[in-house]
Amino acid sequence: MKGMKSLKKYQKIIFILLGIAFIFFLWWLFAYLANSGVLPGPTATFNALGPLFSNPFFYTSLGYTLLRVILTLLICFILGGLFGTLSALFKPLGAFLYPLISVLRVYPTIIFLVIIVILVNDRLSPYIISSLVLFPIIYQAFYEGISNIDENIIKSLRIEGNIRHPRSVFKVLLPLSFPYIALSITQTVGLGLKVTMMAELMGASNTLPGLGNLIKVYQQDANYAGIYAIAIVAIMLTIIIDVGLYFLKKYIAKKYALKQN
Repeated sequence: MKGMKSLKKYQKIIFILLGIAFIFFLWWLFAYLANSGVLPGPTATFNALGPLFSNPFFYTSLGYTLLRVILTLLICFILGGLFGTLSALFKPLGAFLYPLISVLRVYPTIIFLVIIVILVNDRLSPYIISSLVLFPIIYQAFYEGISNIDENIIKSLRIEGNIRHPRSVFKVLLPLSFPYIALSITQTVGLGLKVTMMAELMGASNTLPGLGNLIKVYQQDANYAGIYAIAIVAIMLTIIIDVGLYFLKKYIAKKYALKQN
């Protein structure tokens, strides 16, 4: 029985590796068929990583982009958590915010990009655009997390008259909502990085360092392999963060389960 479980585990890993190999094969095939410098193959792209890592401006750009992502996530997590929790506890507020959240969720990101870049200066546009995209996701996670808590627990808190007390919120409601909150964090990290880079690219100027600006520079220099190298770095960075969040989620869930027992 253990052998079967172990085989299934390795089988999954093997198929994941085969899927990755298939992606690289498609990449190589399309690059070969296109036969253009605009679409470099995997070899040319990975060769461009060396010059990228030896470029001091790359690390400055990466630092600025990550700082923007972290600050935006922190702001959205505070505001989304606050309003999502309040909306779940006060249904009229949830109904009032529902149209706004719905519009933010379905409104095309590209239109946000164009409008905000025109109206706002380069330095603020990445924060605003990313916030408009990430806020509704985090808000919805907190709202649904509390709304889907077992009805018996909610009734018990209502009977005691403590459902809206800060102690009940932080000791009971939010910990029970953790799976929804953790999922929203996992979703928003990669998305936040992509949207921030797009915002930097749209409003790229010499006064806005970031990976988006670096992509703009490489585009002007026709260094397409360098652009794809930046994309590889962004993908790997997102994977590393997602893996870290995965283990953090497991650790917190295990720790909370031990406390419950």
